[in-house]
Amino acid sequence: MLIVVRLISLAYITPVFLFPKGSWKYQFLGIGYDVLFWLKFSSILFFPFVGLYIIRPIIARWFIIVMSILIVMINIGLDFYFGTTKIPLGADVFGYSMDEISSTIGSSGNVTPGKLMLIIILGFVTSVLFFRVQIFIKETLVFYIYDKLMIVIFCIGGFGVATSAYFKDTFSALVASNKAGYFLESVQDTYLLGDVGGTYVEMPKSNSMDNLQKHNYLDSSFPFFHKDTFANVLGDYFQKDQVKPNVVYIVVEGLGRAYSGKGAYLGSFTPFLDSLSNTGLYWENVLSTTGRTFGVLPTLMGSLPFGEHGFADLKGKMPNHRTLITMLQSNGYESSFYYGGHAHFDDMKTFLDRQKIGHIYDEASFSKTAIKMPNSSEGETWGYGDKELFNNYLIKIKNVNKPRLDVMLTLSTHDPFLINEQQKYLSKFRNYQQKLKLSKEKKEYNLAYDKSFASLLYFDDALKSLIQSYSKRPDFKNTIFIITGDHRMPEIPIASQLDRFHVPLLIWSPLIKNPARFKSISTHFDVLPSVIALLKGNYYCNFPIGSSIIGTGLDTEKSFRNVHSYPFMRNKSEFMDYLYGEYFLAGKELFKISSTMDITPVNDRQQKAIVENQFGLFKQKNKKAMNMKSLLKLSH
Repeated sequence: MLIVVRLISLAYITPVFLFPKGSWKYQFLGIGYDVLFWLKFSSILFFPFVGLYIIRPIIARWFIIVMSILIVMINIGLDFYFGTTKIPLGADVFGYSMDEISSTIGSSGNVTPGKLMLIIILGFVTSVLFFRVQIFIKETLVFYIYDKLMIVIFCIGGFGVATSAYFKDTFSALVASNKAGYFLESVQDTYLLGDVGGTYVEMPKSNSMDNLQKHNYLDSSFPFFHKDTFANVLGDYFQKDQVKPNVVYIVVEGLGRAYSGKGAYLGSFTPFLDSLSNTGLYWENVLSTTGRTFGVLPTLMGSLPFGEHGFADLKGKMPNHRTLITMLQSNGYESSFYYGGHAHFDDMKTFLDRQKIGHIYDEASFSKTAIKMPNSSEGETWGYGDKELFNNYLIKIKNVNKPRLDVMLTLSTHDPFLINEQQKYLSKFRNYQQKLKLSKEKKEYNLAYDKSFASLLYFDDALKSLIQSYSKRPDFKNTIFIITGDHRMPEIPIASQLDRFHVPLLIWSPLIKNPARFKSISTHFDVLPSVIALLKGNYYCNFPIGSSIIGTGLDTEKSFRNVHSYPFMRNKSEFMDYLYGEYFLAGKELFKISSTMDITPVNDRQQKAIVENQFGLFKQKNKKAMNMKSLLKLSH
């Protein structure tokens, strides 16, 4: 039954959802992982089967039949999900409310009534046909082989999830994996075996990691509390002034380094942003801390721990903390958030309300003449596109006389990549790509994701228009723009788990006197401490001495290196990746990071134990912080 499901995926999902060339090979390899999954799943079903058989054999038989039909239908549904998103569904689905799930499905148009009907028909027909087929093999031989394999897989086997180290890239491994197995293993690791608190024991220090930056924590009762000793590493690049500058964050949905900036391996589709990088401070190798949008505001604004499903998900139980919003408001700043959709999504409004932010301008704030993005096949839209967002922003800041902290979160580069002027930008993508120095194979690869790349060009034009309009304002000369992606878009297949977090970071301002580019690794955790140090050192803002900021600051080393040690969340439930110097722990696999941000498997048990131990220490701190009333000592 599962082999037929795999063949359906090979014949229909692979071509319809535009998998990369050669993916059919990994679909065939996936048959082996399907067999492993079924042996594992059968071993689990064995126990309730025996119990039901003792009561009545016919009940046990129908239990297996019903469970088999369900798992076939679930597998087909999860294959469709993977085809659309290029990321298999895991336990993260439980981190969202029904309203958020409904909104996501409706806006993306990923699951239509037609697709649901196709899933039901395919699953039912496949199941019924196979229950009608007689197996012409001696039963004793089948049982002899099957039950022995089942016992072995139950004891040591996984759920048919491929290890990326054995494949050319992470996406190929995901293609081969059984999608129901991926889901069940994710649920098992998160809710049955996963320890949010982690484990940590004292271990010998690795001499090669002595250069890693770390905080001097002051009180074990406050696991993230330390003195603010952030160096003003940006100060020499900026002019000094008595006037407090405006700080404008532009957080771009799905903006990854794979397709933005010099050296982007898919080619750069952000020409205007690239031009700004020549006159600003540009970090080539920055990592977001989450693979979805839910973590970007708490990380950029507060450099805060994750909690269990993201810091904002704690809602009313968020421990007392400080963010750039609260600290700049204490320095006389006006603060605002701008978004083209509903701000309640991902608990953004809950988080921002906790900061007592001055204004939240979301979908309801746009004028009646503004045009929303086109509807999906379900008749839903995420909201307003980037041009409309930036226009709305320019209208709202016309009469603001105080220094400002403005945060904008874009939408146009979000699945399903339906933008206004769609045909214009699809044509622009095709013409633009011809000018890029890409191989024929790479250009053909990109054509499969033309809507995604067209949306990037649309954003880039919107950004150009914003900067040109803003430059006419009198306060332009003392405004600092901070532009980054919230994560890389997964709909264009990822090369590795690290690639999923790899985003650009640009700090651009007329106040910059010494532009520079940096190859060293930093993360979103590091943005806040460096911004605070800059505002304190160059523009005389006042900040508290005590801090619970996780980040240690942006690295301004121009050559490649990493002096940081941080955790990452792929989604709201997969808390499984950790960066430690030149090493990256992705789930259960350890990799070494190269200067091109590629990762290669490392078979070093001692080093893996060191990284896992550091990850365990963070998990302990994170778990303790979740149950505290405050991350800060009140006297500070």
